[in-house]
Amino acid sequence: MDELLGVPGEVFGFLGPSGAGKSTTQRVLTRLLRRYGGEVRVLGRPLRRWGQDYFERVGVGFELSAAFGRLTARENLAAFASLYRGPVEEPDELLARVDLSDAADRRVDDLSKGMRMRLNLARALVNRPDLLFLDEPTSGQDPVRAALLRGVVREAAVASAVLLRRTWRSLHAV
Repeated sequence: MDELLGVPGEVFGFLGPSGAGKSTTQRVLTRLLRRYGGEVRVLGRPLRRWGQDYFERVGVGFELSAAFGRLTARENLAAFASLYRGPVEEPDELLARVDLSDAADRRVDDLSKGMRMRLNLARALVNRPDLLFLDEPTSGQDPVRAALLRGVVREAAVASAVLLRRTWRSLHAV
């Protein structure tokens, strides 16, 4: 297989039991693991040849939320958006997409786990990525919000390829 990822509109999920390599594969693809065998191509280029511009093109939302606890939800998205050179999404638009408009001015430390996970998804989308890596994006969500987030992922897949890491516990269709 020449290229597994990088096709807009495609949602690709890794499923399997513990120890099958889902996390390791995602760590390679997000460049957290640099030592590996073989060749990996992402967005038409060998992964090892990408520089910092790779991170302009990908969005990452892991299961553990990455946010500044003392900042508000809106301030967090603005802070992450400021790290990118290219076009970014407006924080308020992203917050609305993940049903956090009412929490925009609340400190992240005061948000529930489910709200933090929705903020995490919004952060992964802030740079309008060509490739989106998500690790169990519906974790901590009630059924209604989980359906909302699956819709956000489907919407993101129109412009991006989406890679999902799912465990045996989360075999929900996207």
